[in-house]
Amino acid sequence: MSDRGSDVHALLTYVRDDAAPPSVVVDPARRGTAVGPAVLGNFFEHMSYATAGGMAAELLLNPTFARDHGLSDAQRRELVANGRSLVRSFLAGGDPEPLDEHWVSSPLASGFGAAVLDDDTVGGVPLGWSAIGRWGAMNAAVGRLGGAVRLAGGESETPDERVDLDDGPAGVRQGVFPTPWRCPRFLVSAWVRISGGPSVGEPVGETVGRPAGELEVGLRRRLSQPSSGRPAGDLLAATRIPIIGEDWTVATAELTIDADVVSRGEPIDFFLRWIGPGSTSLVVDRASLMPADHRDGFDAAVVELMAGAAVGQLRWPGGNFVSYYHWRDGVGPVEDRPTYPNRAWGGLEYHVIGTDEYLSLCEMVGARPHITVNSGTGTPEEAAAWVEYCNGPVTSPMGALRARNGHPESYGVTVWEVGNENFADWQGGYVGSTENARRFADFARQMRAASPMELTVLACGNWFDFVDLDIRHDHLTTDHRWHDELLRLGAQEIDLISLHSLPSNDVLLHGCTDREAHESVHAQVVSGERAFLPDLLARCDTARTTGRPPIGLAITEWGPLGDHPGRLNVVNFGGAAYAAALLNMVMRNADRIPMASPNGLMHGGAIKKAGGVIYTDPQFDVIQHYADFVGAVPLWCHFVGPGYDVEHPTDLGRVERDVPYLDVLAAESTGGHLLLAVASRHVVAAMDVQIDLSAVGLGTGAARGNTTADITTLAYPEVTAEASPARPDRFRAVSSVAPVRDGVVQLTVPPAGVVWARIDRQGAMP
Repeated sequence: MSDRGSDVHALLTYVRDDAAPPSVVVDPARRGTAVGPAVLGNFFEHMSYATAGGMAAELLLNPTFARDHGLSDAQRRELVANGRSLVRSFLAGGDPEPLDEHWVSSPLASGFGAAVLDDDTVGGVPLGWSAIGRWGAMNAAVGRLGGAVRLAGGESETPDERVDLDDGPAGVRQGVFPTPWRCPRFLVSAWVRISGGPSVGEPVGETVGRPAGELEVGLRRRLSQPSSGRPAGDLLAATRIPIIGEDWTVATAELTIDADVVSRGEPIDFFLRWIGPGSTSLVVDRASLMPADHRDGFDAAVVELMAGAAVGQLRWPGGNFVSYYHWRDGVGPVEDRPTYPNRAWGGLEYHVIGTDEYLSLCEMVGARPHITVNSGTGTPEEAAAWVEYCNGPVTSPMGALRARNGHPESYGVTVWEVGNENFADWQGGYVGSTENARRFADFARQMRAASPMELTVLACGNWFDFVDLDIRHDHLTTDHRWHDELLRLGAQEIDLISLHSLPSNDVLLHGCTDREAHESVHAQVVSGERAFLPDLLARCDTARTTGRPPIGLAITEWGPLGDHPGRLNVVNFGGAAYAAALLNMVMRNADRIPMASPNGLMHGGAIKKAGGVIYTDPQFDVIQHYADFVGAVPLWCHFVGPGYDVEHPTDLGRVERDVPYLDVLAAESTGGHLLLAVASRHVVAAMDVQIDLSAVGLGTGAARGNTTADITTLAYPEVTAEASPARPDRFRAVSSVAPVRDGVVQLTVPPAGVVWARIDRQGAMP
């Protein structure tokens, strides 16, 4: 591995010696650029359960009663199977085995959370719901904006004459996972109107000065628990709301359940039903059930977790999703926003999280906003209007709209990305190299003109453009002209080129062993650092003809993907070492790669939420261990030790020689501490590495520079192991202390593991 001074890999040199024990020398005389917080960004896309069932506090799935659920048969089966696994695990006392047998931690389909408990769609019942009451008393109906359900009257009860819900008045129910131990109060609302009455056109109820009927909402036990004497159907909370009139109105209520009457992980039935005369029916358009501690519609526990995590910048709303997204659908009153199929991922998009909600979230968790605009099926004018909505004064048309929506002050969003993977045939409005470049330049100019403040504009890059053209890549859109055309037509508008480092664990690797595939996926980062990224940056430097700063890069999605169950992936432990090696590479090159965000925040290797449990994947955990590196200055490392060759690269890689089994990053923090991060690409053996820090100021000699290092080790014996609601703490980092003698510290790095060290130079013995 050569050292070419200004190349991307200048702070890490490597000499392969398979017979030598691994050793590293750190030299503080060669230093990089301080690491900015955006390197530890994250990526929030409207897919899987990032919004509904995840970030949103809403407990109901399909709250708008959409008739077309937008799921493929396979997606629906997957969600139902997840639901059954959660139920089996709960009934077995929290046994993780049902989830080990079947658990898809990141279903691609949106709008239905991680699992569906109610799959009854007979007679017009929308997916996610089941009918209660007499047969045929619930039907599909026309709502305010789309779907609705009609509940026929004709059954009445007094609270003292309550019968089983399934035999009483017409209604609907849905299994949910409330968490009363976090918040015992739940807010209920529903848009309703009465249909029918004493005579045609006569206002129902109002003619006699009393309600025409009552909407009952409540929570009841869904599953029997014989050991605790808790029968199914046990009513936990209920209330009735008088309903008057044929005009749409919002019915609201509050339900309270004690924490000790609901077990953790227990599914509970939420229900609503119409208790009214046979001459009337109730049309329900939109229902909501949220814990009272929600934060502007967001799950308070998820917000708290994010606020304490390393999320320096938050990219939104996609991802593939953005190529079909039109931002005007997501502003204004939530109840007036449409429900559409999620064309990118399947399922539904309810638009409960739009621009204002997203920017509120960024403020709550302390993240800088990073918005991606739709350059696939959108227009430059639409994108410019979005910029004006966020940044324009109230005297501008979109600034005035923002003010009417309750936000008169400019948001001041400065980071904007034009398009997502526009090169790909899986993308809405994908295009070729020249058309993408033309569109980018047009979008960027109009967006800059719409903002009173300077913008950082990202252009859509293409990692596939780096790989050798081959018949095996026919499924990809790559012609080796993507970046050249982008620089030819848009170089003066580009601040950063956005790249996605998402190697597959199976594409082009079908004939490989699992170990070969593991090593190939890891080598993709090395190929990027050695060749792909330096070559692109050199072309950027040649193309820039003005006095503006050099064009940089942003890795706006990263992590290993693929469908092979026996290999590393963003959701399993194998994704941990890839995450560490990728972050090491980015931080070594912070001067030209100032932004990075993984795949993703609540999908991929991320925060997860299911069955009332919030947990995290190893990839997310790894990112948190780099929080101390923000503001730190990377130092040059020279590594000698064993390595390997790659003959069969991933879809994003190349044939590679002399890939080091360890990736090492050293940095000096703002507080004067020395920081180390070591990731192992070896999937079988632990490796001991000696790191010589004497040049950093720890000194040499028998008595000089002796101190200790605080060590954190993340390891697990199974690369394919995943966290789940039944195993939320499966991967625990272990803390220890290691001596630093004569300026040398020895670290033991487990296979596929990561080790971090923190050394206080002030504590060294004189």
